[in-house]
Amino acid sequence: MTIDNEILAYNVGEFYFSNRNLEEAITYYGTAIRIKPDWSLPYYRLGLVYLNKEDYSNAEANFRKFLEIDPGSELAGSVRSMLEYLEKIKRQGFLKTFPRPEAQRGPGRCAPRSLLPNSPGRA
Repeated sequence: MTIDNEILAYNVGEFYFSNRNLEEAITYYGTAIRIKPDWSLPYYRLGLVYLNKEDYSNAEANFRKFLEIDPGSELAGSVRSMLEYLEKIKRQGFLKTFPRPEAQRGPGRCAPRSLLPNSPGRA
């Protein structure tokens, strides 16, 4: 399916993310970004997807891009907290072992709840 509308692509990404299909969510959030690169919300959601995949470097990159685009967002405080947490575990050396191979962590494994912000409203 070819999508040329950023809102539609974002919403398809939301559907896949809510159904734990992380690879498809990445694809459609990425499509939304390609169509409208200055829209911050898909970067935020991609950050959450990558947290769920335990891909902390991509989570960090997307959260930083979100803040670059929309530093005054109501989500900015939560994003800064997640970035601080990622920095803390990076300094403590815990990220050396991540990302772990898929076989070790199992399918459907989520990021710790302490990393996730309060449930933001869906667009």
